[in-house]
Amino acid sequence: MRLSDIHNISIKWKLIIPFLFLAFLGTFSLIFLSIRFQEKTFLSQEKSHLECLQKSFLSKVSESSTLALSFAKEASMNTCLKEALAQEDLQKLRKICTQSHQTLRGCFKSLGWRFLVMDKNGKTLELSDEKNKCVPKNLFRDWFTKKIPQSGLALVNGKIVIWGAVPVYNEKELVGAVAIIIPIDKHFLMSFTSIFKVSYTLVEYTKNYKIGAVLASTEPNKSIDTAIYSQLDASKLPYFCVSPQGLSHKAMLITPLKDFQNVPLALLEIAADRTHSLELLTEYKKNMILVGAAGFLLSLGIIFWITIIFTRPIGKLVRAAQEIASGKTIKEIRLRYRDEIGILAQSLSEMLKSLEESHRQIKDYAENLEKKVRERTKALTESEEKYRTLVENVPLVVYRTDATGTLTFVNKYIEKLLGFSIEEVFEKKDFLLSRIVEEDKEIYRKHWKECLEKATTSN
Repeated sequence: MRLSDIHNISIKWKLIIPFLFLAFLGTFSLIFLSIRFQEKTFLSQEKSHLECLQKSFLSKVSESSTLALSFAKEASMNTCLKEALAQEDLQKLRKICTQSHQTLRGCFKSLGWRFLVMDKNGKTLELSDEKNKCVPKNLFRDWFTKKIPQSGLALVNGKIVIWGAVPVYNEKELVGAVAIIIPIDKHFLMSFTSIFKVSYTLVEYTKNYKIGAVLASTEPNKSIDTAIYSQLDASKLPYFCVSPQGLSHKAMLITPLKDFQNVPLALLEIAADRTHSLELLTEYKKNMILVGAAGFLLSLGIIFWITIIFTRPIGKLVRAAQEIASGKTIKEIRLRYRDEIGILAQSLSEMLKSLEESHRQIKDYAENLEKKVRERTKALTESEEKYRTLVENVPLVVYRTDATGTLTFVNKYIEKLLGFSIEEVFEKKDFLLSRIVEEDKEIYRKHWKECLEKATTSN
């Protein structure tokens, strides 16, 4: 079918086809936009959810830091502890530490204590519980040197720890420092997954902004996805991604953890399972497609119904015109519409009435004309008979010629007068001129010419 053939199709299809196209385009455009909007809504909700988890985690870290500092302050005010630090009595310090550690262990499973003292010669003494010997000397020296309560995060021997350190004074003399260490390990991270059903991973983040090893994770045998971490930009953290390569069912938020000097120590990866969201989104897509298909079918029915309503009067007009063209008599085209089509039908009805009246007048005129023609013909025939009778019986020669002088009619009296038959008269073209004597011929020609001129002038 060529494009030019479109002009030959029914007006009904000329209306239906573009409306169907518009209905299809509009319906499935709305479906596409609705699905895209729903996807963005899901992503926004997932991002907000992960950001809430991030805030909850950081809030828990801040609370733990405050709690560690509070415990350290409380320990620093213990009189026995002050005396033991002043006397550098390691046995007494261990006994005090063990009792305090057992009291506080119920709060954190991996709670660790660390004590720092300096003797009169400037020698540094260390004491910690046997389970958590993980804090390097330089960090204790920093606590001891600044002589003010401090708390924060630190990367110590491959672990991220929360610490709170307080200087210890005995009779206004600085005798040491006490610190409480809370490692952020798998046990710490699992306290969040049991509530929020997500996975947490700590990844080492060096001073050169390079990715190191996995420090702790709620996932067993967790490995670093280099495709994700290689594209991280320190200026654009936190970083949110959905369905990364190889992890189509995951939504991830990666945020830095910094120490008290605002130096990045590690990256916290919070990963949520998107399986339920993807199932909801798939179900939503199916429902939207079903609703769109139902809407399209409903639009299809409405388009057909409206098209039939519009084209029905046009069909009546076409059939009426075909009947008129075939010779049938139609007195009126009745349509109950008052729009342009109704006005057209009314105009055609008036035209039919006018044509019928004109046809009747023409018929009457034809009948009268035929009658008049018969009457005039009869009158002419009678008049001709009278004329012929008169001409044939008059005792004179009556003749008629054309413009060249040739005879076209002569009555029978010429036979009696001249003795020539009518056939003999018509055989000779210049019969009249030949009957005139030679000296009168010029006069005849002159008079003949004058008669012709007068006849031409009068006509």
